[in-house]
Amino acid sequence: MNLGTCHDCSAVGAFVNGLCRDCIEARNEAFRKARAYFSSNRGATARRCSEETGVPISLITSWINEGRLRAAVDPADQDLDADAREQRRQAEMRKAFAEKLGQMPAAAPAPAPTSTPSRGMYRKERS
Repeated sequence: MNLGTCHDCSAVGAFVNGLCRDCIEARNEAFRKARAYFSSNRGATARRCSEETGVPISLITSWINEGRLRAAVDPADQDLDADAREQRRQAEMRKAFAEKLGQMPAAAPAPAPTSTPSRGMYRKERS
């Protein structure tokens, strides 16, 4: 459990995977609706399921990308799949970059600057 805010409802408290208990239950119920819709309507698209069940298409496409659901491919949904793939690719790149940063040796300390007394830009030297 982590302390923070819920990703869905912005409630403050302790959460599992960034979601409060109410939102987890709501997502589980939405998954059951989507799964029941796809099992009774073979060949249905994610967009059609979203329109019929009221489940957000972003959740449906994430479940499809995770392999939890199967749907027919709609050309309009391919853009959503491309967005999800791009988000996954960016997340993998961020993770790899963070790992490389962790493996880098510590930077050598910068040499101390040698300071000379400044006389000022417009100050005349006094003799």
